[in-house]
Amino acid sequence: NMHYNTKEEVSKFYGPSNLFSGNKNIYYEYGWYNTKNKIAQLQNNIKIHSKNSIMKSDSLFYNNNNGYTKALNNVILIDTIRDITIRGGIAENFEEDDRIIIKSKPLLEINLEEDTLFMHAKEFIKEQNKNTIVAYPSVKFYEKKFQGKCDSLSYNIHDSTIRMFKKPILWSENIQITADSLELSIIKQEIKKIDSKGNPMIINKEDSIEYNQIRGKKIITSFKNNKLNKVNVLGNGESIFIVKDDINNTVGLNYIKSSNLYLYFKEGKIENITYENKPNSIVIPTQEINEKERYLDGFIWREHERPNNKEDIFNE
Repeated sequence: NMHYNTKEEVSKFYGPSNLFSGNKNIYYEYGWYNTKNKIAQLQNNIKIHSKNSIMKSDSLFYNNNNGYTKALNNVILIDTIRDITIRGGIAENFEEDDRIIIKSKPLLEINLEEDTLFMHAKEFIKEQNKNTIVAYPSVKFYEKKFQGKCDSLSYNIHDSTIRMFKKPILWSENIQITADSLELSIIKQEIKKIDSKGNPMIINKEDSIEYNQIRGKKIITSFKNNKLNKVNVLGNGESIFIVKDDINNTVGLNYIKSSNLYLYFKEGKIENITYENKPNSIVIPTQEINEKERYLDGFIWREHERPNNKEDIFNE
């Protein structure tokens, strides 16, 4: 049902309608379109179908002159190729830049093999031509096997690589990973590798006061079935390991320095350590340890910042 005002050159639509523009098909159930200045205001059950995505919202402003679209309320952007969904209160689409900005409590959902990764930031920018999603500031994400936090992040949709910047931190079971930048490689919807560059440090919590700690110039962390499997410390390797006796009582701390060292894990615990060069190693008995000797320089255990569920990612 369409009413057309010949004087104002405005068409009003009542009921299910479609507006076609370029490679887009915009479905709506009420709205108007000014055929003179090519501006439309649409409402009710909005669906925008384009080549690789679908956007839904309650209402929509569309300027056909510059390809600018603003969607409001219950916005859902679905990448139909990579099975990625972004939800929010507001979305702006700039056709000339091939860019979409989603804000107002946005939520990114990435479907992995066994679970969904939920991510929140102040806003997400989906750069269609670069196949990337940028999130900033105040980024947090949660997946049942690993969680993270940073100021800004980019996600390459094509190769499923997540790059974290400005005080990034990752947690996996009882492991904490920090560095100036972190890069996660996700293959077949499973996290496979983390490259840590610039003051990288890994902390493995044993109990309330005891932590295994590793730092170096560069650290590469490998996962198997989304669980920590191997850690390569490349350059300026330095570590503190808890020494246990046969009945699992702590008897001391082992300080080790080696240019390169390799750690193997099983069920979140260190199973074996190998060294490329002969390490400098010293063991200090428990009774002789002072508080400062328990930690490497830069040690900060940030468990209180860790999101414990999907809802936690929205907390400041």
